This record gives sequence, C-alpha cells and structure tokens, in this order.
Amino acid sequence: MGFGTKGCMYNCGDICTSECISNKSSKLEELLDEAYRDYCDSFNGSVVEPHIKSTFIDKCKHSIEYSIRWGLKIEEQTTLEQVDQTNPVLKGSTTLYPRKLITITYKDKRIEGYE
Repeated sequence: MGFGTKGCMYNCGDICTSECISNKSSKLEELLDEAYRDYCDSFNGSVVEPHIKSTFIDKCKHSIEYSIRWGLKIEEQTTLEQVDQTNPVLKGSTTLYPRKLITITYKDKRIEGYE
C-alpha cells in the first residue's frame, strides 16, 4: 500500500489515524444517499414503489442503462499494490496486496475511495 511519509496509506503525510478513511467512506455514503433520495422522490405520486437502496445501488453498479437513467455511476477497479517488507528477516522482498478502488459519480460530484 502506498504509505505516506509518516505511515498513512492515503498519503496524508500524517501518522495514520484512519480519520481520512472514515471521512472518505462517509462522503461516499452521503453521495449514495443523495442519489437514492432523488431516485425515491421521482416515484412520488406513482403507483410503483422504488427499489430498496441496496437493490438500487446494485442495479446502478451492474446495468449501464439503469446507471445512465438515474445518473449514478459506480465503478470498481481492483489493483495490486506493492508493499516493501519492514520485517528485517524479509527486508528487500515485496508483497502484492489487492485493493479495490471505488469511484462514484453523481451529478457534478465524483468521489473515490478504497474498500
């Protein structure tokens, strides 16, 4: 994982407190909540009930047409990041760790975060 100068994996430059990770997660959730609220609002006065939030998100994630229709784009990309070993016995060797980058775009907002 690409650690910053003092150990933060998101290169904040500070000792990792996980604060930036939880901030990213909450911003991702806020954007998903906004998209879901707008989606539900479009059903006001309709006989048809909207999907539950998890189904709505899943449909946007896996169906291009659905994503375009509701304006919520969710992309997931798995990458391998190289981590140098700090253990003196393994010094000089590297290990690859998978990380999932999630990018959410809604209206004019785009947020990226790692899972």
